[in-house]
Formats: sequence, structure tokens, C-alpha cells
Amino acid sequence: MDAIRQASASPAFRSLDGGVSRVAIDSLSIEGQHARVHAVATMWSSVAQRQSDGRWIVATPKNTLQVMLGLDPDADGQWKVSTFTWTFAPGSEP
Repeated sequence: MDAIRQASASPAFRSLDGGVSRVAIDSLSIEGQHARVHAVATMWSSVAQRQSDGRWIVATPKNTLQVMLGLDPDADGQWKVSTFTWTFAPGSEP
């Protein structure tokens, strides 16, 4: 995350866009008042970096993440995310 903050502070870097293009749930388990979801998500971003000659080069990296969510009911009985962890899927590291 520090690398992102450092790059964003540079006038030669622009974060343009990003999002999630795909989510596939691998497993879901419920034990009492707690649920766990394991999913694989494809994340993408679009960034631009100014070159020494003034041209802007746009890159659109994409990574696959393994996501684990913990869910617990709130006071109204609705499921809410209580924990969120992720790692890069093998071979998808930057």
C-alpha cells in the first residue's frame, strides 16, 4: 500500500480507474451466527505514467485475488462483512 501512496503523490503518475471484473465463490460455510466465504476475484486498474519526453503511457494491470470474508448478522439480522482478507492467487502477483 505504501508504494501506491508514493506513486499517487508523484505528478508523473495518475490513477485513472479500477474495479472488479469477476467474482467466483469457491465455498460458503455457516456455523451458528458466523459465515465464511472464500472467493476468487479478478481485479483491474488503469494508471498512467508520464515519460521523460512528456508522453503519458497507460497501463491496465489485472490480478486474481483469493478473498476470504467473514460475515456476522447485525442488530437487524442482516449479514454484514466482519472480516476481509486477501492474497494474490499463485501466478497473479504483480
